[in-house]
Parts: sequence; structure tokens; C-alpha cells
Amino acid sequence: MNIIFLDIDGVIQSPRYCVAINETGWLSAFEPAAMHMVQRLVLDAKAKIVISSSWRIGSTDRQLKQLFRCCGFKAIANSFHDDWQTKQINGFCTRRGNEIAEWLNRHPEIENYLILDDDADMLAEQMNNFVKTDPMNGLLLQHYDASRKILGLDGDVNG
Repeated sequence: MNIIFLDIDGVIQSPRYCVAINETGWLSAFEPAAMHMVQRLVLDAKAKIVISSSWRIGSTDRQLKQLFRCCGFKAIANSFHDDWQTKQINGFCTRRGNEIAEWLNRHPEIENYLILDDDADMLAEQMNNFVKTDPMNGLLLQHYDASRKILGLDGDVNG
């Protein structure tokens, strides 16, 4: 099974897009191109989503799934893993990589995973599965290409 650890801010939501649509509210600022690329990864790799974003704190899986559905991305909403979020360890003081490692330790059945995040606080052993997005511009085509390779998908969309 393929898992995608998904951060939200700086991946599927970016300041660039908020400026482009003159929007300061977060909920309406999911970037359609980034969302479509994540959805394509989910579908092509038959991947499950695990939310590693701070958005998991204070949210339920039902709320986040509904948000994705309302934005028109049902495949993302329908692909949430049963254990849909990483656990928060020591508040905001821990590295995201530690939270992902803890989740993976509880799921030894996972064969492959991708981490999509705009922060670089991953563990050394996770770097081959990590795609660092641009915090100001979110998920771009080169990130999508790198993600496809990690998930074992054929073809470089950049030619």
C-alpha cells in the first residue's frame, strides 16, 4: 500500500494563490492545480492519505473529508487511511519526521510512502520519500514529477 503524508499549508494552499484570487480566508484558498495533482497521485498510485498537517489538530477526519468533497476532490476525501492522521508528539516542539516515523512504526504493513511538506524537518531515513514543496508557491510540477517517482509511477510529465 502507498501512503501520502499530506501537509496542507505550502502544499495545496499557497500565499501565491491567495494573492492571485485576492483571498485572505484559508478555506477558499485550496489551489486547484495542486489539488488535482494530489488527486492524480492518489488515483494513479492507489494511495491512502494520512494528514500530517497542523490542520489535523482540532479537526476530525469527517470535517476534513467534507472540506475536500466540497472543493470537488472526492477521490482525496475517499482515500483517507483509517488511521488518518499522525499523532502530535510534544506539542509543536517535535519534528514532523518524528510524528511520521511514529505512524509508520504502528503500520509495518506499509510498503511505500511519500511525504509532501513545505518544511524540511524530516528524519534522515525519510529523505528518499520526501518532496519539499515551496512554502510560497505550493506543489509545483517538479514536485509532482518527484512524487510520481517515489510512488513508483511511470513517466515524467515534464518530458
